[in-house]
Amino acid sequence: SQINKDYSAMKTQKNCKNQNITERHVLIVDDDKDFAESLNDLLLMKGYKVTVVYGYKEAVNAVKDSKAEVALIDIRLGTANGIDLMGSLRKAIPEILCVILTAYAGIENAIKALQNGAYDYLRKPINAEDLFSTLNRCFEKVDLERERVSIQLELQRRNLDLEKTVKERNAQIIERERAEEALIISEENYRALYEDNPTMYFSVSKEGIIQS
Repeated sequence: SQINKDYSAMKTQKNCKNQNITERHVLIVDDDKDFAESLNDLLLMKGYKVTVVYGYKEAVNAVKDSKAEVALIDIRLGTANGIDLMGSLRKAIPEILCVILTAYAGIENAIKALQNGAYDYLRKPINAEDLFSTLNRCFEKVDLERERVSIQLELQRRNLDLEKTVKERNAQIIERERAEEALIISEENYRALYEDNPTMYFSVSKEGIIQS
């Protein structure tokens, strides 16, 4: 296996407590089925939800249904390219974080992956501690983004409520100004009638109309 001995050691710890990460969903894309299944077992043991696929097209078809937040992608997928796959996955889920897995030591691969939008990269054989450290950073970013979106939505809701309150208050002010104008006009009409007919009695109807 390309996952180092840390995996075997962790697997024997049957009583170890999983973190509260059952809602964290990882997509594994690797054409090496043995490696992919070993990685799957390791993540499941730690409480992650995992979807495993072995090729480019499978990954594109699976990503929307899986709703994965992080993708672990082998840089070489047969004749396909893991870096190219990142772009296809982000078209389906723009916020997905991609971590490239590479068995090739050349730093050029890592640089190219990062330049094309990878969040990070891991070299095979994978060190379990490095893997979980990277995933923790990924999901910290996911959680921060969720919090940002939640705050933004709350601010939008409050702004809409404020706009509604302002409109209602403005409508009340306009209505009061109209009522005041109507009262002034009524008083002026009453005063004019009284000055012309000081001995007459007048009453005001419910509609505010002066009647003699």
